Amino acid sequence: MPDPPERRGGGRALLRIPAPRFDLDLVARSHGGDDLAPFHALCHAAKGDGFSWIARRGGGRILRAPSLFEDAVKVLATTNCSWNLTRLIVTDLIALAGVGGAFPTPAAVAAIPEARLRKEARLGYRAPFLAAFAQRVASGKADLSRWEDSGRSYEEVEQEIRSEAGFGPYAAASIGRLLGRHAKLGLDSWSRKKVAAIRFKGRKVSDSRVERIYSPFGKWAGLAFWLDVTREWHERRSMGV
Repeated sequence: MPDPPERRGGGRALLRIPAPRFDLDLVARSHGGDDLAPFHALCHAAKGDGFSWIARRGGGRILRAPSLFEDAVKVLATTNCSWNLTRLIVTDLIALAGVGGAFPTPAAVAAIPEARLRKEARLGYRAPFLAAFAQRVASGKADLSRWEDSGRSYEEVEQEIRSEAGFGPYAAASIGRLLGRHAKLGLDSWSRKKVAAIRFKGRKVSDSRVERIYSPFGKWAGLAFWLDVTREWHERRSMGV
């Protein structure tokens, strides 16, 4: 129950409503989230390599959009561009076809001419890929619920994601991470540069060399990698930056 209102001048009342308290593990489980205890145990075991902070913070939960379509479009919008451009693309898509500030539906995106996606949504070469993807999802030819089916193997889901034009290994691994499938790293130009800086003193190394760093985490390798290269984000947040 909310606290009783405080009386203020002018006959107005201030109503204080306590912020809700969430059990994050319960929320994650109710949405099909993984039990991260085994992952955190591996992080503790690898503490000499700088992963124990993940377990101490209880890190590893991934925030998803309300729909997998939105998640997939946002992943497509991160390919070969800066984060600032990605944010502009998403903002422009909402302005073009969203309702009430919400992300547009597949049908709404499919109705936008490719030329407008290319120019007004700043998608550039990605425009035909998004147009085709939105049309396939809107028509039911691409059933995204199949990607969310935990009973299917990682290989099956990865192959299905990569069958969509414009969705390569990076996109498949990134979407997989959102779905709780963390076996693949999902390397791109930004993360290659980042992992080189934090693990190889800035030296450029092969993808296979990077993969060996995270291979002890097994099916959690991609999650360990992602948290490793984004550690400073977490540290800035903990300092209120």
